[in-house]
Amino acid sequence: MAYSGQSQGHQRPHQGAKNVLKRSEVCKRLGIGKDEFVRLARTGELPAIRTGNAPNSPYRVSERDLEEYIERRRVVPTGAAS
Repeated sequence: MAYSGQSQGHQRPHQGAKNVLKRSEVCKRLGIGKDEFVRLARTGELPAIRTGNAPNSPYRVSERDLEEYIERRRVVPTGAAS
């Protein structure tokens, strides 16, 4: 099945993504629950695709997109207060 583009605010996972993760794998790596995962996917904060055409089709996330999401969320310490 080919993915023809963006719909409902969802972004297309990176072209050539070799590792596509299931919701449970993403939740485990991020330490979040199903509801938070769905919120991130629906808002496009975490790029995801649906594996089918039905509204309840499962989401998938590319390994690369997950890594980029984690990098964007990384907290960089600022200098110590004087």
